[in-house]
Amino acid sequence: FDGGPEPIVFHGLVIVASSREDSVTAFESGTGKEAWTFLTDGPVRFAPVAAEGRIIFGSDDGCVYALSADDGSL
Repeated sequence: FDGGPEPIVFHGLVIVASSREDSVTAFESGTGKEAWTFLTDGPVRFAPVAAEGRIIFGSDDGCVYALSADDGSL
């Protein structure tokens, strides 16, 4: 269950959720450079989904988040 969700690729970013770091991080697919990280107050146990320029995911903190894929803003 906590083995690590599958990363997704969206708009040139590789997006990785972390149940260990309580976060979702985007990396530039061409360079591997970190583009942004969004921290939550609980583990993110499942892969996010992406649509219409947004990254959507749930966390064990009881919230569902919708972030801008461009900069990770809420």
